[in-house]
Formats: sequence, C-alpha cells, structure tokens
Amino acid sequence: MKKFFTGNFGVFIVSVASFLPVFFWIFQEPISIRFATTFSVFRSFGQVFGLIGMSMFAVVLFLSARLKIFDKYFDGLGRAYDLHHFLGGLAFSFILFHPLFLALAYFSMAPPLALSFLFYPSTFAINYGRIGFLIMAILLILTFYYKTSIKYQNWKLSHKLLGAAFFFGGLHSLFITSDISTNVVLRWYILILSALGLAAYIYRTLLYPFSVKRYLYKVSTIRKIGNDVIEITMLPLESKMKYKIGQFIFVSFKSDVVGKESHPFSLISSPDDNFIRIAAKSSGDYTKNLTNLSIGDLAEVEGAFGVFSPEKSKNKNQIWIAGGIGITPFLSAARGLDWKNFSVDLYYSFKEESDGVYLKELQNISNQVGNLKVVPWISQDKGKINFYEIKKLDSKIKDKSIFICGPSTMIESLKKDFINGGVSKKNIFSEEFSM
Repeated sequence: MKKFFTGNFGVFIVSVASFLPVFFWIFQEPISIRFATTFSVFRSFGQVFGLIGMSMFAVVLFLSARLKIFDKYFDGLGRAYDLHHFLGGLAFSFILFHPLFLALAYFSMAPPLALSFLFYPSTFAINYGRIGFLIMAILLILTFYYKTSIKYQNWKLSHKLLGAAFFFGGLHSLFITSDISTNVVLRWYILILSALGLAAYIYRTLLYPFSVKRYLYKVSTIRKIGNDVIEITMLPLESKMKYKIGQFIFVSFKSDVVGKESHPFSLISSPDDNFIRIAAKSSGDYTKNLTNLSIGDLAEVEGAFGVFSPEKSKNKNQIWIAGGIGITPFLSAARGLDWKNFSVDLYYSFKEESDGVYLKELQNISNQVGNLKVVPWISQDKGKINFYEIKKLDSKIKDKSIFICGPSTMIESLKKDFINGGVSKKNIFSEEFSM
C-alpha cells in the first residue's frame, strides 16, 4: 500500500482527473437517448472525446510545472515527465477525434453540413476551438516528429505556446452550448481543472523568473575527462543548495557561447561537499559547447530532483549497473554513502577501455571503503551486460536490490531479464529521465 501511495498515486490521480468528466456526462442524460440514432451516437462519441481531451490537456500542463512533490507521488520527476509526454500525445488524439466525430454526426444527416461544421466561419465559441486545435496540432507535430531536426531552444519556445492552444480550447469548452453549459457540476469541474492547468503553465512559463526558486553558482573548474566527457564544478555565491545522493538538477549557464536554456544534469558530488559537480557526455550541440565555458561564468541551478538513491531501499545488499554516462548518480553515491551499512557490487559498463573515465576513482573508493566491489564491463570485449552474465558472478542476485542507470534500451532489457529471472519488480530501481 505504501508503495502505491509513493510511486503510483500520481498516475492514479491524473488518470481519474482525465476521465472523471465522462462520469458526470453519463448521468446528464439517459444513455438510451444519447445512442438512439446514428447522429446521436457520433455526437456522443465526439462529446466524450472532447471532455477527455481537454481534461487530459489540463493535466499535461499541470505536469509541466516541475514541482518537487512530483518526486514523491510519481516515483521521480523523470517518470512525471514521461507521463507528461505520453499524455500530451494522447490528449491530442482525443481532441482530434472530437471534431471528427461531430463532423460524422452532421455527415449522417447531410454531407454539406459536415463541411460547413469543419470549415465555414461560425460562432466565436466554435472558432475558439478551431484556433486552439490548429495551434496544438502544429506544436505537437514539431514535438513528436521534428524535435531532433530543430534547435533545442526553438523547440522549447514552440512548446511554451501550448498554453495558447489550451486557452482557446478552454474558451471553446466554456462558451459552446453543450453538456458543460447545462451541467453545473461538470462546468465547475472543467473550470477548476482548466484553472489549475493554466496556473501551472503561468507558474512555469510566464512567471518563471519570479516564481521558481533557483540558486546562483559560478564555475570554478572545467575538466575534460576522456574523449567526450566534461566535468564542471561550481561554487555557491549565495545559499548552498541542499540535495540527496543520486539527485539531478536543472542548470542554466549565463553564457552566450553555451546558450542560456536550462538542461538537466545528474549530480556527481557528495551532499557533504561545499560545491556541486556535474558531468556531461558530448552528444549534441549544447553538451559539446560546454567546453567553451569559462572559469567564473555564472549558473542558475534549480533543484534538486529525483529519488534514484541506494538509500531508498531497506535492503543494503545491492547491485548497481551503470551504462556509460549512467555512472553519474552512482558516483554521487560512492562518494557520499555511509558505507558501513552497505554491500554493493557495481557493474560499470562501457564500450571500450578509454570510455571508463571514472573507473580508477571508483576502484580507489572501493579500496578505501572495503564493501564496494567494482566490476568493469567492456562491452567491446564481453558483449552487452545482461542478467545471465551477472547471475554467473552472483548466485544471490534474487536477494538484492538492483539499481540501473544508462540508455533506455539497456534499462528496459535488463529489467525484463531480471524479472523473468525471478527478481521481484519492487526490488528493481531505475533512472529513466527523459525530457
């Protein structure tokens, strides 16, 4: 029960919030009347899709607020963002079917009526819906199909305009003659949910410089590690940000060379340090430009977020599996844990020997603490790390907590194999952060 309320409760709440309007709609009018004719059947489906679509759209905006409480109720901000992305596409699908089914309803009476409904100028309420739908369609096409081909800052700017689409959609919902206009409970529900969605949008997008707490840091060291990893250390200029092992932050560097947009980074320093340290792999324009930072450059830091920590498990006999730059949260753990209570086998997977940029430091920590065993896994020689190879080295694997961080394909493959191999799902923890 506790796991539900701390890991799945958020999913439950947003699901109820998205579909609850249908419950109010069902009791507005007898089902026998709503589905009596071809016209009423198509109209009813159109109404249901519209109610769910707008409710889910409000939920999507609320999830974009990036609130720290999401860590608790979604088992990590990363999962809240995954849900935000999934529900965004689903909300668009429901909203798309809303006018299509209404058009089919009119088509069942006379085809010209369907064309008139879809394309001809109409009342302000209907035109509000058309404007909102058009904005949403353009922005979500950019999000799902062209995100990799446009610059991040341009994509992020376009994403912020979703609030305008929701605003026009909300006007359409509240002013159109429908069940919302005649059902007081449904009307107030949609009004309150829409207000929460817009408030979250305003908080995160329009009032961000004033509403969101950030910490001011300055770059103190920049170090290139290996061929494609850069490590940045920052010192606080005002109050020090408090964080826990395994958490991540959003950093906005005040540098015209790098760009001022906010990006997420795992913390690799210990919470006891007087500085914060991050590491990034050169995988895009932004991360490649981090080498152009200068000592003394300022940074605004938001956070910390995340619940991916070995401390969250009562079982202190653990296996950690890191793929490539997925070693970052484990670095924070290795540096900051109270090791007297832990016994850990860390499998550090990387493609070739030169990619194991933190291997030597981890081996040094292993020698100091005694109960951290570091197993380098060079995939070029051994193949991809998998459950069966780990089981050969550890016969008590079912009795341990498993922590995995790395590429999403590696995580999903390992989780599936561990579960098929008899490891309880509740003993498997993963960091699957995706923006």
